[in-house]
Amino acid sequence: MKITVLDFSNNSVDIVSTTQEFIDAFALSYYESEETEREDFDLTDDFKIELFLSDHCQYCLDNCQWMVDSEGIVKYNFDLTEQSFGSNPNNETTNTTRYRLPIHWVNPLINGDFTGCNDEEEGEIKSFLEGVDGDPVDVDWDTEGFYSTNDANRIGGTCVDIIFRTDQ
Repeated sequence: MKITVLDFSNNSVDIVSTTQEFIDAFALSYYESEETEREDFDLTDDFKIELFLSDHCQYCLDNCQWMVDSEGIVKYNFDLTEQSFGSNPNNETTNTTRYRLPIHWVNPLINGDFTGCNDEEEGEIKSFLEGVDGDPVDVDWDTEGFYSTNDANRIGGTCVDIIFRTDQ
């Protein structure tokens, strides 16, 4: 089982791997401890997972959200939507392609915000999108730097790798 935790207090997304058996055993041992007030103890799966996350993993549940994939099929969650955490009923695979692109293209590509782009730049970005498969979903900031060319217009400048995802 994989539990994806969006932790707002640390600005992080964590993937916790465990088994249902471990969570059940942890909840049972917690229930049997002397400190537990049993009238507040609810043995639903959601309660056991929250107990595991708060007491075993030390997450503050007031500052995080979590999703579980207990079917053993996990899709990468680049866009942080509930659908991308889904169980993958059609057995889709996730393919990614990297394009080295001008850094000022990040906001239009990732956020759809063309503020600051003139009409010519906006047209160039939209034309590039029409010629590639997939959707831009992430930026590899470790690749930021000056390059003599890029994958869009072969012009040198400050670029970064933008990751496009294609579900097939």
